Amino acid sequence: MAEYLNLLKSLSNERVRFVIVGGYASMLHGASIVTNDLDIAIPTNFDNDLALMRALEPFRPESLDLNSTEFGVWDERPRLGPVTSLTTTVGHLDIIRILLGIDDFEGLIHRSMTFDLAEQQIQVASINDLIKMRKAAGRPKDQPHIKQLLALQKLNTKH
Repeated sequence: MAEYLNLLKSLSNERVRFVIVGGYASMLHGASIVTNDLDIAIPTNFDNDLALMRALEPFRPESLDLNSTEFGVWDERPRLGPVTSLTTTVGHLDIIRILLGIDDFEGLIHRSMTFDLAEQQIQVASINDLIKMRKAAGRPKDQPHIKQLLALQKLNTKH
């Protein structure tokens, strides 16, 4: 996570509305999940997209067309998709607009938890939403993650 702290700070400084989801969110809740990328969910909103572009500019984002091995300049075209995969100077970043298994971004952010990261208050998806999103994805690789998240959820309800 350390490599992404400056990126998170930049997102916060530009007032980008986002929630950390995926492996890093699970890790922040206590899972022992190893991930090589940062996943953030954002609302579909033009002003938020502009703030996102400003925040990411120092990290030289490049879009990876998943149908080829060619890297391209990140501009308005890849921003239109439900998931935008970028390489940056700090690592891989997935920007997610379509959230499987849950209602919408507003619901996600309302149920999220606040963590102190990068000297900022950062929103992280709730364990319940992480479980729902992984189940909805239906990928075999998510099964161990779901088991860990269910165990963490059980521990949290006992406290």
